[in-house]
Amino acid sequence: MRRYIPLAVLAAVTIVLAAVFGPGLYRGALFRRDCHALLQAAQEGRTADVLSGVIATQRQRIARLVQEHVPADYYTRIHTLKLSSFEREDSQTIWSLVICRIEDGGVYQGKLRWIYQSGRWWWDVEQSYGAELTLSGEPAWQKFGTIIPLAEQL
Repeated sequence: MRRYIPLAVLAAVTIVLAAVFGPGLYRGALFRRDCHALLQAAQEGRTADVLSGVIATQRQRIARLVQEHVPADYYTRIHTLKLSSFEREDSQTIWSLVICRIEDGGVYQGKLRWIYQSGRWWWDVEQSYGAELTLSGEPAWQKFGTIIPLAEQL
């Protein structure tokens, strides 16, 4: 019986660690999956798949803007589009930094807000930001929620 005590203690510690860190690790894995799927869809020009990753309450508005203002061949101009980093605000919110380099040499970055609902991560477009990449100083972030009404007036 004595030789099973270390095994029981190890099992108990493992269970406690899994209970404490497991949900966060699982949500982190889901975030990477959902974010990479959205970026891959954007790079391949699959706008319907990109829109399916947007929060449901914003999807129709964003779809209308995409149809009216985004060229059908936009994806041919993207040289690279990748997740640079991300940071959790809380268990339901992640901020990610996405870098996009286009064929003419321009480099842009997005500070994207993600919300966890119904077992997956959704892109909160209106609360996200975009800016041209700067090598020094703070970028001139522009909130998409502020720009979208301007685009709707065009």
